[in-house]
Parts: sequence; structure tokens; C-alpha cells
Amino acid sequence: MRHFISFSIAGLLVLFGSACAQGAVTSRDVEFVIPSGTEAALDRGDPGFQFPDEIEVPAGQAVVITNHDYAMHYFFDIPVAPGQTIRKPFPRAGQYVYQGGLSCSISRANTIKVRVY
Repeated sequence: MRHFISFSIAGLLVLFGSACAQGAVTSRDVEFVIPSGTEAALDRGDPGFQFPDEIEVPAGQAVVITNHDYAMHYFFDIPVAPGQTIRKPFPRAGQYVYQGGLSCSISRANTIKVRVY
């Protein structure tokens, strides 16, 4: 049993190390996935995936968005194409407010706040 646990931990460390080396999402990044069917639900007026009005992120980390929908979506000033993942870093503490066209294409409000602590 001990051998199996050692092998599993070693395997996880190798996977984790290679993921970090490729610029992968860190464990403290805040991640969102836009699911398939989001645009269709919004077109029908049905509740679908929406970003929260306020997001908290540790300083030096990022908000990471993956779009599994068929439509282009926007997060802040960044277009997120179908199948694309974007990473918006927040290097310093503070509050960032995005309004109107710079907020998001799928949020409840016309404003998204990012509190970086």
C-alpha cells in the first residue's frame, strides 16, 4: 500500500510540475467556465450562466475564463472565443470596476467589480 501511495504522489508532482511549467492556471486563480448553451439560454430569456457582480482575487493571481459555448463572449475588455481560455492577471491589491461595454457580455448587472486582496 505504501508503494502505491508513493507512486501516486510522485505522479501528481510530475503532472503538477509540468502543468506549471506550461503557464497553467495556478491553484489561487479564480476560474469560470462558460458552459455550452449559454448564448441559446440567454436568447430564449432563460436563466443561464452569468458571472457574479463581484469577484475576489488574491493579488498576483488572475481571473481565468474558458468558453465552452458556441458564441463569442466578453469578459472585461477581452473577447473570449468559443473554445478559448483567457487569463486576466491582477498584480496589485485594489478594486477594479468595469462598466458598460467593458464589463461583461453575460453578467447580471452592467458592472462587474474585482476586489484584489
